Amino acid sequence: MTSRTITYHFAFTDGSSWKYELEFDRDFRFINTNGAPAKQWTALDFNQCPHCPLNKVTTPQCPVARNLDQIVEDSKNTISYTPATVSVITAERTYVKKCATQEGLRSLFGMIMGASGCPHLDWFRPMARFHLPFSDSEETLFRVLSLQLLINFLRMREVTLDSVLSKSKLDMMQSKKLIMLLSKEYAPIATPMQIKTPWLHWICILNFSSSNRPCGLNPFKVILNRKSMVSLTVNSLINNC
Repeated sequence: MTSRTITYHFAFTDGSSWKYELEFDRDFRFINTNGAPAKQWTALDFNQCPHCPLNKVTTPQCPVARNLDQIVEDSKNTISYTPATVSVITAERTYVKKCATQEGLRSLFGMIMGASGCPHLDWFRPMARFHLPFSDSEETLFRVLSLQLLINFLRMREVTLDSVLSKSKLDMMQSKKLIMLLSKEYAPIATPMQIKTPWLHWICILNFSSSNRPCGLNPFKVILNRKSMVSLTVNSLINNC
């Protein structure tokens, strides 16, 4: 397999539409085919994340901002809850859902961000490769836990449930801290209900989800409180590898 293409199509009730044909290399890194000049806000040193290891000499633009540039431009005047029919076309299947514009953008942003080359988001690249559009919080939680457990299983020679859970918890805590820092840099000081532009609405939701607020996702409580689910996952990995 040399490359992969995933198409996102937004169709609106007024007859207008957006279409994004996204290309990824064999390692599922996003290939940006946007030839337009980069916007000023995409420059790496424009509000650069404090924990960003990239250098503006070798990486002039933030890879995430540059890859989202065109989508942000297209959606900046669209109300976040504008109804749309969103189609996601892959080589294997097609997903179609009637939903708010922000829900389609949430899936699109998540996939692009994980495959953009940001050192702190690259952990999500395998999830982007096996992209599940319109996933809810439980589906996302299961995929995140499964990925982390698989990573640790492949790393370790002697695998026990306690060792895998301990290593997974530490790795996920570190990833969560990095994502919280990143989402705070991108998110304005507002709640999701106050933001109408769909991409800003999505970033606010990312910021809420990565925090410890009650509405956020807390995978560590699931590890501790749903040990039977994790046990089944680990046993399945051991039995099938």
